[in-house]
Amino acid sequence: MEEIKEKQKKGKKAWPMILLLLLVVAGCSVWFLQEKTDLWLDPDQSEGTLDGLSKEEIQKLMDDKVDEGQFMISINTQPVFADGRSEGTLRIENSPQNRYLMIVKIYRYENKKLGELIYESGAIKPGNKIETAKLDVDLPKGKYPVIVYFEGYREKDREYVGKAGSELDIIIQK
Repeated sequence: MEEIKEKQKKGKKAWPMILLLLLVVAGCSVWFLQEKTDLWLDPDQSEGTLDGLSKEEIQKLMDDKVDEGQFMISINTQPVFADGRSEGTLRIENSPQNRYLMIVKIYRYENKKLGELIYESGAIKPGNKIETAKLDVDLPKGKYPVIVYFEGYREKDREYVGKAGSELDIIIQK
């Protein structure tokens, strides 16, 4: 009888240890998972808001930052080429509202896979356009799905700032 009571006492003492061990394992798991994310706190931050600025001024600063990172893209959605060696109706425009030089690259795009580069422009200034141009690759007759990337570069230092893309079809008539 005493043996049973002693085993029960030992069992009661083991539960807090088991519970503590489970809590440690759970805590380590949470810590490990948090460490594996790309989210990190910026070391340059400080507590508080921008002093001396009204809500309108803060909103304008934020709006200006958004505008700085945007650019408008424009291209013919279905350029036509008489044949693989002739000029076609690309109608690329770098809008005057844009702040950046733009380089346009056209890639074949089949089965959601980026393929061969078939056209690359030089840098286009804001407010300028390319009406017609030849492809860099002689394509046979057909309709080709492509993806067009508009890459933006700062004019003053030619630094790359980002890109936008669009899918369309190119038609080679013969």
